[in-house]
Amino acid sequence: MISFDYSWGLASIGLVVCIIMLIISKPFVTFNWPQKNNVAKGIVFFFMIYTLNSIFSFWEWDTYHSWRDFIEARNYESYNIIIYEPVYNWLALLSGNHYFIWRTLIWVPACFFIYLAGRKLTILNRNFLLAIALFLAFQTCTRNLLGLSMMLLGLVFLFKDNSPSRIFGLALIIASYFFHKTMYITLLFAMLALLPQNKKTIILLLFLFPLFSMASTYLVNNILSEKWIITMGVLGEGSNKVLDYVSSERKVSTIYGIIEKIISYLPQYVSLIYVTKRIFFDDILEDDKQKKIWTYLCRFSFVCIYIASTFYFTETSSWIYIRFKYMGLIPLTFVIAKTWSVETHTNNWIKSIIILQLIALSYRWIVQWWHWA
Repeated sequence: MISFDYSWGLASIGLVVCIIMLIISKPFVTFNWPQKNNVAKGIVFFFMIYTLNSIFSFWEWDTYHSWRDFIEARNYESYNIIIYEPVYNWLALLSGNHYFIWRTLIWVPACFFIYLAGRKLTILNRNFLLAIALFLAFQTCTRNLLGLSMMLLGLVFLFKDNSPSRIFGLALIIASYFFHKTMYITLLFAMLALLPQNKKTIILLLFLFPLFSMASTYLVNNILSEKWIITMGVLGEGSNKVLDYVSSERKVSTIYGIIEKIISYLPQYVSLIYVTKRIFFDDILEDDKQKKIWTYLCRFSFVCIYIASTFYFTETSSWIYIRFKYMGLIPLTFVIAKTWSVETHTNNWIKSIIILQLIALSYRWIVQWWHWA
């Protein structure tokens, strides 16, 4: 068994990248004059370091775990990695079990899809870069980013373009299913987001939240008690794997304090409330030619994070909550950037989001230094 410690020296590279991203995206401009940050400068360089940061994510715990698996695989002749989805196992074989070549084959297209989606939506400006630096660059580092970004780009083509492009978008959405075990759930959320949403339905969903939370608890408890045998599983890996996921939280739930969760989660919820208010209640995109796709992406974010939140209060691990919410963070990042880009003046929502997320990022790096240094 290969083992090694987490490296703060390597992780600190990510801290430097984080600072560079913030310097390029100029958060103080969005903080004071959001429309003045609709500047298309530094885009290519930003995405280059964003891509490299995603490939060499030494700041992420799971990077070291997977790295170890690849080192072990290379120690054996004719050893094939089979622990991931078939497409990622094939990429591992294609890379010769070289870990960072494997990661390059995953994260280069994933980040490129995000770039293309931003270009297609005409938000390649510093507000978009800032949203990525704050909410995406150090939040979404798992391999399913490829499936999620592929699906997002497909949705953009599907909503925006003519018939040939829509066929291409639909093909991307279908293909994304094979790029992670959770993608069929993401696709289900995407279909739910097609349902109409307005002020009344949003208010109704908020009132019904306790009921849905109870239903989620009932669902998890029945899985734990093995009353329901879910052959596909939450990740498509069978009922035993489902039990592992929903029960794992019982082992670690007392480790994380309330303060840490508030610091980490509050800016995400404030952002969701902000974009929901501005798009559905204030109709800030009333005259926008791309209103259809933006309202859909906002609904998509809302659906993912709302359903995720119903699982937060279960007595099991927060794994389901974190994974489902993660699905909504990518479209939310796009919608935040769009909303900032059309704001004629700054407001307390914008200022609060930037301050809260900068605090969350700072806290994240402090905690990591404390544990790894």
